Amino acid sequence: MFLKSINSRAAGLIAGGFLFFAASNASASLCNGFIATNWNLVDGPLEITDLNQSGGFIGCSTQSVVSGNASFTTDDFENGAPVVFENAFSYSVRALDDDTIRVERTATVEIPDLESVFLFPGFTLELTDIQWVGSDGSIQDVDPLPFLFSIGVSGFTADSITFALERNTIGQSQFTNETFVLTSDFDIVVTHSVPEPGTLALFALGIAWLGVARRRRETTARKQYKNGESCVI
Repeated sequence: MFLKSINSRAAGLIAGGFLFFAASNASASLCNGFIATNWNLVDGPLEITDLNQSGGFIGCSTQSVVSGNASFTTDDFENGAPVVFENAFSYSVRALDDDTIRVERTATVEIPDLESVFLFPGFTLELTDIQWVGSDGSIQDVDPLPFLFSIGVSGFTADSITFALERNTIGQSQFTNETFVLTSDFDIVVTHSVPEPGTLALFALGIAWLGVARRRRETTARKQYKNGESCVI
C-alpha cells in the first residue's frame, strides 16, 4: 500500500509536469490577448478638432481608433489667395492574426474634386502591456511588411511597440474616391518560454523511478502470491 501511494503521487507529478511542458511549448499568440494603446498627436501646421480616441483592444477581435477633423490653409500657387483644405480622418490599429499588427489611416472629404487634398496629421502610437495567449512572449523584432506608407517603428521592448505615423498630404488629383486609405502591416517576431534543461531532466528521472517502483511492486506481489498471502498491485 505504501508503494501504491508513492506510485500514485509520482504519476500525478509526472502528469502535471507533462501538462506544464505542453503549455510551455504552445505558440505565443496576439489573438484574444489585451493590448493597451496610447495615441499622441504630433505638432504640425494642421488644425485638429473633434479629436477622439478609444482605449486598448483585444487581438483578432476589436481595434483601437483615433479620429477627428483636420484642416490647414495655404496660398493658391496661381492666384495667391488663401485656400483651406479640410477632411475627417481616422486611424486604427488591430491584430490580424497570431503575430501581425495592422495600422490603417483613412481620410474622407465631403465634396471631393480635383482640387481637394487628403490631410493626415502625425501621431505616435504606443502599444504597451502586450499580452500573449498560449505562452509568455518576448518581442525580438518588428518587421514591416510590403506597402509601408509613412509609418515606421521608432522603438520596441519585450512587451511594447512604438509606431511613428508621419504627417502628410495626398493630392485628390491623384485619386478619384471620396475616401483615401493607407494600410501598413507589421510582423512581430516573438520568442516564447520553453522548459529549462533541468526541468526536462527531472521529468525523465521521474519516469525512470516510476518504472523501477512498478517492477518492485510486481516482484513483491509475485512473492506474496507464491506464499499464499493477499496482495494489491
